[in-house]
Amino acid sequence: MIEYPDVQSSLPEHQIPIQVVGVKGVYYPILVKRPGKTINLVARIDLSVDIPANRKGADISRNLEAVNDILGRGEIDGIETVAKLLSEKLLEKIPYSNMSTVSIESDYFTPKRSESGKESMVKYRIHGKAETVRGKSTAESIGVEVNGMNACPCAMEGTRAILMDKFKMETEFLSSVPSVTHNQRNKVKLTIKTSPSYPVEIDDLIMIIENVFGSPLLPLLKRSDEANIVYNAHINPKFVEDLVREVVFQTVRKYSGFPDDTEIEVSSESDESIHPHNAYASIFTTFGSVRKSISKSIYA
Repeated sequence: MIEYPDVQSSLPEHQIPIQVVGVKGVYYPILVKRPGKTINLVARIDLSVDIPANRKGADISRNLEAVNDILGRGEIDGIETVAKLLSEKLLEKIPYSNMSTVSIESDYFTPKRSESGKESMVKYRIHGKAETVRGKSTAESIGVEVNGMNACPCAMEGTRAILMDKFKMETEFLSSVPSVTHNQRNKVKLTIKTSPSYPVEIDDLIMIIENVFGSPLLPLLKRSDEANIVYNAHINPKFVEDLVREVVFQTVRKYSGFPDDTEIEVSSESDESIHPHNAYASIFTTFGSVRKSISKSIYA
């Protein structure tokens, strides 16, 4: 019988600890059971652990063993739960590691109706993450990426000034209606730290973002739907800065019972139509910090 040497456990040439060793791009079907529905996902999973300075390599195969152990159980209640279970299983299987991280992403489809009543399937990108430190509780997060349309408020006021100069008799009317501006397709990403005590529904996060945009982006649109989406964007034009602030505000208001140390991250990126570059904004904060900021602005 051949004895295969354990090369990973040997001493490396340079004894320096490594914080992240693992695998990326493990694809696996996940069956998620939520109240009233079951969702089939094809998820991309990234898994990693740390290794000490005196170890040449990690036992990479144990990452895949953990995936089979956890996802072979059948239905699970969310991808953040999958990430948590995998992260904890990694430390169980790899005793020389003290920290593990698991990230999961998947396309998520849900039906949406336009104002004209036409239904189509809309694709979103959902993600879950878990980080476990040995001897401590696991930190979980859940999030979503949503595409929408925003109209530039700067160009709108610029064209309004031009029109009011050209049509001086119509200044009252022109000041009361949206003006011409350029549009962008915008991607908003929202992530919240969560736990079993403070659950979050992906559909609620999607609704928050789409309400801030004014309308969802839909594959199937009739003429009236197209007009309404454009009109809704123009009656409430937004910079990327406006979008991230409004999404943070609405999320904290939605989950008013969440503790102050709940972390939230929101980013917004616009594919600019009149620039060769994109506009971008991001907020990383806590619910408590947002509540303090809102209170100061009310009484300022």
